[in-house]
Amino acid sequence: MGELAQTRQRTADALDGALTVGNQGVRVYAHRPNVAKAGDGWLVLRQVEPSTFATCMATFDLVLALSQEEGEAQRRLDELAVDLVDVIGAKAGATPVTVTPQITTVDGTDLYCAVATFLIES
Repeated sequence: MGELAQTRQRTADALDGALTVGNQGVRVYAHRPNVAKAGDGWLVLRQVEPSTFATCMATFDLVLALSQEEGEAQRRLDELAVDLVDVIGAKAGATPVTVTPQITTVDGTDLYCAVATFLIES
């Protein structure tokens, strides 16, 4: 397994373990599950750039499906946004973290999502 793949898997495992505590129905995967549903999150690699000492900095998005219904998605975003920022910083050791709402089409279905963007050393 390559270094980026290891970083992706370690990050997904850390976030899954931390976010499922107190947030029923939230699961984080290294890649989008075949059938994504509300509560599923997955990592998307956005950018890799050189860093110091033969390492790279990788920018990832954690895409967390909230709901197909806008009102429910807003309620879930209100509940989860601060947890996402805290957990990604503390458990994944990543910075900076921004969380934005977004509509994502998965298998032909629009899902309201929270997208947390962060930078992590790989």
